[in-house]
Order: sequence, then structure tokens, then C-alpha cells
Amino acid sequence: MAFGFGFNKQKVLSAAEKYVQQGKIQNAISEYEKVTKADPKDLTVTNTIGDLYSRLGEADKATECFKTVGDAYANQGFTVKAIAMYKKISKLKPSLESVLKLAELYTQQGLFNDARAQYLQVAEEFLKSGELDNAVRIFQKILEMDPENTSMRVRLAEVYVRLGKKEEAWKIFSAAAETLRSKGSLSGAEEVLQRMLTLDPGNSYALLMQGRNLLESGDAEAADHDAALRHRVHLTIRAAERRHQQRTAAEASKAMYDSALSKRGFGPVTTEIVDAPPFYYAEDYHQQYLAQNPFGYCGLGGTGVSCPVGSGVAAH
Repeated sequence: MAFGFGFNKQKVLSAAEKYVQQGKIQNAISEYEKVTKADPKDLTVTNTIGDLYSRLGEADKATECFKTVGDAYANQGFTVKAIAMYKKISKLKPSLESVLKLAELYTQQGLFNDARAQYLQVAEEFLKSGELDNAVRIFQKILEMDPENTSMRVRLAEVYVRLGKKEEAWKIFSAAAETLRSKGSLSGAEEVLQRMLTLDPGNSYALLMQGRNLLESGDAEAADHDAALRHRVHLTIRAAERRHQQRTAAEASKAMYDSALSKRGFGPVTTEIVDAPPFYYAEDYHQQYLAQNPFGYCGLGGTGVSCPVGSGVAAH
């Protein structure tokens, strides 16, 4: 490094060290800053200045120094040194930015447990502040590192529920339950299924899996003399299977009619397919309404497009 005329780096460093020994911290900082002005790439001196500012209680200035050093080390590929700098920042003046950066550095270094702890800290802050989309992004980062982490999957699904993204949540809940079942953790799977049923008591998949869990866990076998329990388990499975078959048939039929409508220039069917609520018969004058009113319901003339007969899915 070439210095300006008359600048003696070693002499300035010696003077700064003497000031430190004398407890004259601000004077020492002034001398060290002369060095960084002449040689901005001297990261050791910049780190030392940060330490001295920290001793003076000037957290903002210390953090600025540590961040400069940490970012420089990260850019140069010295990840371990960068981690050391950001750990200093996190202790001195923690922020979402510094914690997130530390998580990214841990990930680069392959320290996934440490990275997950930092990401979780960030996710919790986003959840507290209502920044749910950002929380989703952080949970997804965790799952990129650890795809089989079912507890993180469930946390992500719960955020999707809060966002009103029920379909995404259900897919994740289902995958988590299947993973736990495949690993023999029926109790873990049951917790996930109970969460699903709390949100949607009629969820056919959760009812089906819950019934199978009861059988596979040995509860039914242990209750050979309890006919009521066995009967309840089998009814649960049969009811869930029937709902699943009916939904599959309905969705296949809707898809076929969507295709037929599209060919005639109409938009898709907007009717939502849901599990059947309690059924009540309509009044007599509503029965066979279209047979009595062939030009359509409530004045609507219809599309003139017939629904293809049969969807290829048997409904029971």
C-alpha cells in the first residue's frame, strides 16, 4: 500500500497503542483512523477501532466498523472471519439485518443448525410484526436446508393459514403427516392431523389418516372386546374414503365442463367444491325447479353447453 508523503504508518500505530495503554481511548481512535484514511483496506485496524468504540459505549460507530470488516471478509470468501464480525454486531446491536446476514453466512459455511437458529429468530420477528409474507420466505429458506423438518413444515403451513392460503397449507400439512407416518411417528402425525381437523373438522384426508393411525397404532387391536371403538375406526375410514372419492369425481367433472365451456368461449365454472355441510330439503315448490322452468333458474338462460357425460371417476 502506498501512503501519502510523510505518513509513517508504524509510528502512528505505536502512538495509538500507547494511548490505549494510557486509557486515552478517543485519542487512540483518532490515531487509528489516520491509518484507515491512508489505508482503507486495513481491516485489522478497522476492527480495532470498532472494539474501541464499543468500549466507549458508542454502539452505532462500533457496529459500522464491524459491518465494514464483516462485509469485506464475506466478499473475499473468508466466511469464518465474516461470521465472527457479525456475531459481534449481534451481541452489540442486534437487528434483523445482522441476524439474517449471520444466518446466510452460517449457511454458506455449512453450519445449518446455527443458520436455522438465526433464521427462526428472524421469522419470529416477522410473525410478531405481522409481516407474514416475509415469514413465509424465511421458513422456506429453513426448509431448503432441511426439507424433512416436519416442525418447520407445520409452522409454514400455519402461516399460510393466516394468509388465507388454505390450499397451500393443506398440501404442507398433508406432506408433513405422511413423512411422520413413514418414519413410524404416528403420534407426531396425529398432532398434525388434529391441527388440520381443528381448522377444518370435515377434512376428508385428515379423517382418513386419523382412522388409519388408530388401526396401525394398535389401539383397535388392544381393544378387541371394545366393539364400539373398532366400529368407530372403520366408520371414520369409510366416511373419509367416500368423501375423497366424491370430491375427486366432482373436481374431474368440473374440469371437463370447464374445457367444454372454454371451447365455446365461456369462462370457467366459479362454483366452489367443498365438503358437504348438513343437508336440508328445500320447500316443495323448489323441487324439480328446472323441469318446471325449462328456460333457466331465476331468469338465467344458461350457456347452452352440455356437461360431458361421465368424468372417468367413479363416485360412490
